[in-house]
Amino acid sequence: MMRHPGGTRRLLTTAYVVMMNFSNGEIVSAQLAPPSTEERTIAVHRIVLNWLQCEECTPRQLQAVVRLGPKAVPFLSAALQDGPTMIELAPVTRFLQRRYADLRKYSSLHSDAPLRLTESEYISFHVSQLKTQYQIRAATALGAIGGPLAKQALEVSPDQPLSATVNRVVKQALSRSNPLIP
Repeated sequence: MMRHPGGTRRLLTTAYVVMMNFSNGEIVSAQLAPPSTEERTIAVHRIVLNWLQCEECTPRQLQAVVRLGPKAVPFLSAALQDGPTMIELAPVTRFLQRRYADLRKYSSLHSDAPLRLTESEYISFHVSQLKTQYQIRAATALGAIGGPLAKQALEVSPDQPLSATVNRVVKQALSRSNPLIP
């Protein structure tokens, strides 16, 4: 990994195709091989996740997603419909469980700070907030990317209804004056 001047990290993958003469071990030719489809997909996903999960987002993080164009749309569409994946939620859930245990301990030592939520309620509340964050950022990025694929992703109804806040962002994204959204 190499540090980007803006402070974000970039995954740099370089592969060389080397032709070798096996009779004497000499290198006959070497050329730079393009990254595999899997490597490109992982890189796209990483850039999108940086945007979806940022705590103090910068315009550069959104711009990085927008530069991906249609390649980012499947990831953003899934985030808009479903929020974080189970794999993305696992570390968050573990953190929230530890945080709740700390709050429980604190509450037991301070009678003036009772816990008002069960652990399950506490985790559900914060996971719901994270899902909303993912959906808002996905809609924002789709609106900024524009084009027919992004528009289609914004217009698709998810299995579960979107919150009023997310719906408002989706409508804003669809009505943007982005020339790429017909």
